[in-house]
This record gives sequence, structure tokens and C-alpha cells, in this order.
Amino acid sequence: MGIDLGDLNESLGAFESALSSGKVAIRISEPEVKVVLVALDGTTQDDTCVAIAVDLARRLHARLVVTAGMKGELEDELRTRVNRVVQVLTSGESHIQIEAAFGAGATPARQILALAAKERAGLIVVSAPYLYEYEGFGDESLSGPIDCLLAESSVPLLLIREPIENGDVCFSRLFMPMTVHTVGLGEAAGLAFKFLAEGGHIELFAVADQQALEEADAVLGEAARRTPEELLRAEQSQIGGVVSALQHRAARTGVDVRVDVAVARTLKPVLDRIHESPCIVALALPRDRTSGQFHRVHDLALGSRYPVLFAPF
Repeated sequence: MGIDLGDLNESLGAFESALSSGKVAIRISEPEVKVVLVALDGTTQDDTCVAIAVDLARRLHARLVVTAGMKGELEDELRTRVNRVVQVLTSGESHIQIEAAFGAGATPARQILALAAKERAGLIVVSAPYLYEYEGFGDESLSGPIDCLLAESSVPLLLIREPIENGDVCFSRLFMPMTVHTVGLGEAAGLAFKFLAEGGHIELFAVADQQALEEADAVLGEAARRTPEELLRAEQSQIGGVVSALQHRAARTGVDVRVDVAVARTLKPVLDRIHESPCIVALALPRDRTSGQFHRVHDLALGSRYPVLFAPF
């Protein structure tokens, strides 16, 4: 039996009330990023990838490593491009340590992962071109290499979707969608605080996901003997714990945190909110590729025109 959230106003009221009582303790991570690894692929997003990686490395006082996942006839061209980018950056006034390096592996994704491990990268910046209208998003692939990185990387990933003229603008708005049955938000929140530009804000969009609740109800079954209200209350308290933790961190750091809530059965309202203005979308990335949460995160990445930051957990 599925969970009936009832009247929309009652659902919103119950969801919002959970943000102020009965919270589950959430710990926001303190990520350390000493090396930023940017991987080129020869697409129009390369310039955006490099610009954003340079900006992050400068603000984080990190070393920048430029590479490319290479295979086949484009290998020489990409290697030349990587070396040229490094030459241009080092001849300018970037004020950061920059170098070119290449990993070993049978596929581009394996090469990137091997190099990330060798260099102890704290962030991987890669492109995943936006190729279709988000109204029709589904199970499409972000590309073979990107799907492999999402499935296997233990390092946070920043996916560049459409080319961006001014990447700095995106880092002034860190957008965090939160749905029930979401764990790993502490890692995503930690990265959001870490990467937020000075004077920027973090925007939390908490969604009471009817589909996720119904899936949870089906998994628990009759043996669990929890009423729909009990299940919803437990999930709400988890979301409330994230909000509470972020508000405490915001008060300590002076960062502006904004919270909004909604009830929805699809991800389209989340994508509509994402596209209101340039942003970085911060998501917790589960390791289990078969989970409903992984597919929801994957669909959000597919639908976003703006960069997507993944925090593996």
C-alpha cells in the first residue's frame, strides 16, 4: 500500500514542522582539497572546465593537475592540447602550481581514476555535455566515461554541462536538492560550504518525494508495522537534521542559507528551480548504482544545464 500524503497544504505543513523538531543529527564534513584534477576531452566545455578548475585551485590554495582521458586516434591531439593549456596557464598570472600528468588504464575513465589516486586529488573536474531538453529526461547515459566515474570514483566530481561564460557566477549560488531517503548530505553540504564564492549563498530545496516514500513503504512491507505517518515523520526528521546542521554552520561562518520546501512526484520542479539562475548543483552520490537514490541523482545531473557537484558516500 502506498503512502497518501493527503492535502498539499497539510503535507507542506507537516514537512516544514519537521525542520524544527525531532531532528536526526547530521554531521557536515570538512573536506580537504589539496589537488584539483581537471580532465579535458576536446569538447567546447574544455575552456569552462579549465577556467573553473583554475578558480577553485586558486581559492582553495590547491595544486592543479591537467590531464585527459585518452584512447585511439585522438590521443596525440589531446596530449598536445593538455600541454598547451598548461603552458598558457603557467606563463600567465595564475598564482597556483600547475602541471600536466597522464594516467594509465584501458579506458579514459580508468586513466582519470588512476591519476586521481596517484595525485591524491580532492576533486575531479570533467565535462558532460548537455545534449537534450530536460522535459524528456530518463535513463539516458551521461557518456560511458562519466557513468564509470559516477559508479567508481571515491573522489568528489564536478561535471560541467553547458559552456559557461562566467563560472564565478555559478559558485555564488550552491543549490542543494534534498529528498526523503537521502543520506550522504553531510558530505555534499561540506563541499558546498568549501566551494561557495565569497558573498554567495546556499539554497536548500527540500522535496517531500511521494515516489520515494512509496518505494520505501514497499520495501519495509507489513512486517515493519509502521504507519505511513511514522515513516514520513522519520524521513522528515532526517531532512530537518540537515537543515539544522547547515544553519549552525552558516551562523558560525556568516554564510547565507535559504530554505524552501515542496511536495512533488517528479524531479521537474527541482530542475525548474535549478534553472532559475546560474548555480552549482550539489548532490550526495550513493555507491549503489541499483538504488532509487542513484537513479534520481543521475536524472538530476542529466537534466541540469549548470555544473553538478557529486559527493560520493
